Amino acid sequence: MLAVCLMGCFVRPSYAQGAGGQIEGTVRDEQAAVLPGATVALRNEQTGVTRVAVSDSNGQYRFPALAPGTYGLRIELQGFATAEAKDLTITIGLTLIRDLVMRLQSVSETITVAGTSPVVDTTKAEIAGVVTHQQIETLPINSRQYLSLALLMPGTTVDGTRSFFATVNVGG
Repeated sequence: MLAVCLMGCFVRPSYAQGAGGQIEGTVRDEQAAVLPGATVALRNEQTGVTRVAVSDSNGQYRFPALAPGTYGLRIELQGFATAEAKDLTITIGLTLIRDLVMRLQSVSETITVAGTSPVVDTTKAEIAGVVTHQQIETLPINSRQYLSLALLMPGTTVDGTRSFFATVNVGG
């Protein structure tokens, strides 16, 4: 009886028991110093489910109770280049230890300017616009005058000097 009690004192807890496994490891830099606060994302490649953890003060992370399958790890920390590990296969009861090394990120800045210049036809001196069929069908026009559709174009105004026949002015 005493032997059974003594054996119970020396048994280590096993975190990967049950129907799953686990992935754990340490995040370090190139000089082997631990990196606390790194964001570790674990993605199940079959289901697309992602779990996120943050490395502790010793640089360690752990994902317990994982379903069997293939996983990918992605580790990010500001100032360091992203580190990845792919095709990590987990089976029932397996504890996979995956230590990763992060390299310093080189400072670079990228400026992207996207846009197009408006098309200007320099051969004509006219101002034109198109009122689409959808606008004609869906926009309510209270006065039932087709000239009201011209007011949809920029730079147009209504000439209010004529009371019976209103006209539309462009640019004025």
